Amino acid sequence: MRKAIVAATVVFLAGHPQTQIVPVLAVLVVALVAHVIVAPYEDHKMDRFETLALLIQTSTMVLAQVRRLLPV
Repeated sequence: MRKAIVAATVVFLAGHPQTQIVPVLAVLVVALVAHVIVAPYEDHKMDRFETLALLIQTSTMVLAQVRRLLPV
């Protein structure tokens, strides 16, 4: 579900990069918090792997936002 929402946001807001980042970040943060609280996998390593993947995605989007704010 998370991937579909992120993909739809990127597609429908393609002309507005600043507007794209905010809803995508919101979805990723909600997914990350929910994943940490629920821990849906029985295997602890898989939970860590998914948490790390969500954290990397969120960090990438935050860094993209920061980069847009810095003068080049």
